[in-house]
Amino acid sequence: MAYFPSISFPSLSGIASTLKAPLGYMPTLSGMASVATSTANYAASFLPQKNTADIQRLTRAVETLKAPDIIDQTIVSERQALKDRKLELEVRYDEICGKFFEDPTSDIHKAWLGFKAEEAKLPSGKTFDPTSTTCTDPDLQATFDAFQEFLALETERQSIVAEIETIGSAVNSDTTLKSEYTDMKREIDAQLHSLSGDYYEDPNCELDKLWKAYRAKADGGAPADEVQAAFDVFLIKDEMRKAFEHLQFMLERLLSSPETTETNIQKTAETKVEKQKQVFEAALQDAQDNKGVDWSSLAVSTLKLGALAGGYILLESGVVL
Repeated sequence: MAYFPSISFPSLSGIASTLKAPLGYMPTLSGMASVATSTANYAASFLPQKNTADIQRLTRAVETLKAPDIIDQTIVSERQALKDRKLELEVRYDEICGKFFEDPTSDIHKAWLGFKAEEAKLPSGKTFDPTSTTCTDPDLQATFDAFQEFLALETERQSIVAEIETIGSAVNSDTTLKSEYTDMKREIDAQLHSLSGDYYEDPNCELDKLWKAYRAKADGGAPADEVQAAFDVFLIKDEMRKAFEHLQFMLERLLSSPETTETNIQKTAETKVEKQKQVFEAALQDAQDNKGVDWSSLAVSTLKLGALAGGYILLESGVVL
């Protein structure tokens, strides 16, 4: 019979003795698992990574854009963006043109007067061509520069009106916005009718009555302060008229703009959501196709394997932790 030598595994205390370490120094089960996990993650850090956080974030974004109410939410956002932009344009328009026709405080009126003043200074026999784009005549340079200043403001004014009309096309495609601005115009029309009546010097309108009250005091020899007070009231109401006429003009331009497919708010919202969804879906696909390893998941697996391995060694050694 063949002889097989016996094989004996060293005990845990023997291993510790060999390593010149006391038994109490041997790592615990959780310690060995932790070391295994740390080692795996350290090695993994040098390899391609799969970012599960990005995948989860992109997945949530795609799901959000697929929600049944996302189009309605986007329409609400589009409406507010149009209203905000309209307000910005109107503020700039007021800076350029003032609150009423030929407002002497407006930038464009001042620029026009500046141009006319320079034109009046031209030497006899010199004329300025407003269609010219350059100037080589020193006698015309100041007039040319003044006109360019006016032209820049006029060009900006036209651009603002064009954009407001584009916004108007979007407004007219949306029942909610169209109703809101139609009601606003109706209120302004009513205020203007109360102030100005149906025709110039309508005896039933408020401005005509205030003007006659002022004239009665002025012509009747009333104290100067009473005459001034009556005139001030008339001026305040007349400024209101100018402001209302300005708002009426802007709303008429807005509401008269024809609806187009390109500016339809419903279509704009749907297109915007679809484009955003495509962008996130493409990014999600790229993240999922990444050939890296999901090391966060691997760390958990490594922990389990480390625990099993450590437990096996300890069990084989007869050590109970």
